[in-house]
Amino acid sequence: MRCKNGCFPSLGPDQPAEVVDEAPKNLNPGACLYMQMDDRLTCDGSHRHTRRLCPCA
Repeated sequence: MRCKNGCFPSLGPDQPAEVVDEAPKNLNPGACLYMQMDDRLTCDGSHRHTRRLCPCA
């Protein structure tokens, strides 16, 4: 995990995640995203511009 562009609260079942370097600039490549509410956490979540920071068990 590098999080070279900071960490930001966000919504999405793919989180916690890092925005991949190849993502569009408006998505903050290199930033880490996290949810403030863990009730939406799911291992099924994914996004083409992010990479999970921790594996699902």
